[in-house]
Amino acid sequence: MILLQTEVGTRAVTNTDLVVIAVVVVMAFVVSRLIRPGSRALLTWLARRSLTGRSVRWRARSPRVFGETIEQAELRRRQRISATAAGLSRILSGVLWALALIIILERAEIDPVFAISGAGFLGVAMAIGGQHSVNDFVTGMHILIEDRFGEGDRL
Repeated sequence: MILLQTEVGTRAVTNTDLVVIAVVVVMAFVVSRLIRPGSRALLTWLARRSLTGRSVRWRARSPRVFGETIEQAELRRRQRISATAAGLSRILSGVLWALALIIILERAEIDPVFAISGAGFLGVAMAIGGQHSVNDFVTGMHILIEDRFGEGDRL
C-alpha cells in the first residue's frame, strides 16, 4: 500500500488502483505500438484510392526534370506514405500517452488540472524554444505531401 498526500489529507493507493494503473500503462503501450501500422495501412488505402482516380492527394504532381520511370514514381509514393505515417503515428502516440497520464492521475486521486497547469509553465518554455522545430516539421510534411522534392533529385 502506498500513501499519497492530497489536499484533503493522506490517502492510501490500494492494490486495485495499482492494477488499474498498470493496465492503463500496458494498454497505452500496446495501442501506441499498433498506431504506426494502422496509420500506414490507412494512408496506403488512401494512396491506393488516388491511383484509381477517386482522389489525387498521393499522385506525383510535378514531372521530374531528368525523367522518372514508373518504378521510381512508385518508390517515391511509398516513401511519402511511410514518412507521413511516421509523423502521424508520433502525434497520435503523444495524444494517447497524454490521455493515459490523465487517467493515471485521476485514479491516484491527484487533480489533473493542478498537475497539467504546473506542467504548463514548462510547456510554455518548451513551446517558445521549439517553435522553429514545429515550423520545420509542418513545412516538411507540406513539402512531402506535395511531392516537391524527392530522394535523388538535383537541386
